[in-house]
Amino acid sequence: MKKTFIASLIMLFAFNACEREDMYSIVSGYLIPSYRVTYNGNGNLLGTIPSGSGKYLSGETVTVLGNNGNLTGPYLEGAHVGSGIMQRFITWNTLEDGTGTDYPPGSTFEITEDITLYAIYTSDNDPLRKIGPAGGYIFYHDTADEYPSWTYLESAPLDESGTLAWSTVNVTRGTQEDIGEGFPNTHTRMVATEDTAADVVINAEYSGFDDWFLPSRNELNRMYNELKENGLGGFADATYWSSTEFDASNVRTQLFLNGNENVQLKSNPMRIRAARAF
Repeated sequence: MKKTFIASLIMLFAFNACEREDMYSIVSGYLIPSYRVTYNGNGNLLGTIPSGSGKYLSGETVTVLGNNGNLTGPYLEGAHVGSGIMQRFITWNTLEDGTGTDYPPGSTFEITEDITLYAIYTSDNDPLRKIGPAGGYIFYHDTADEYPSWTYLESAPLDESGTLAWSTVNVTRGTQEDIGEGFPNTHTRMVATEDTAADVVINAEYSGFDDWFLPSRNELNRMYNELKENGLGGFADATYWSSTEFDASNVRTQLFLNGNENVQLKSNPMRIRAARAF
């Protein structure tokens, strides 16, 4: 009875002395310190701070959350002002300016005190691999002003749902392979309802943008080189359609496992990642 009374007094004193009510947890009759991980968007322009900031017992292993709320940094400046392109998330850090300890998403640590993790973003003005207005990544920048109606190519944030055939008929559409040909391939040359891949992309919408197209062979290759090779975009290790035909029955494709280009029958089901120009 005396031990219970003393333990109760100790617990009461500890709780009253705490700055935060939940600073201790009772585990098997013992008072164990507990700590919190707090995620901070650090001036994020868009997105939400990850949910799941919780209480952990002292010494417990914490797995750092990813950028599951799609946080973005500020708009690019200089020559890209007004483009709507934003800095991308890189990692979490213990200091706002990024000079503390990095905690990449998925990493683990043993918690021994309350900790705040700040989102750190890219800070240079190169638009490649930054976040576009529709929420995808920029994979091409027309630095030579070759294309008067647009300057950047942006990937869709996600693959279209499932896998789809390119077309249900073997008819030559006259599609081309160069940069800048994805839009006319999709919206001018592939206009028949039989061209399943084009139909899906034309009807896609992300963040209010509906000007999507199936990338040409060279555009798809640029998407692979700039994004998949850098671990960006959430691409599968699978084969993706381009909008460029090889012949009446086959289409140029690219395997995003290793970048190998190939051809596939139009009737085969493949993945689709749309693009847009702006």
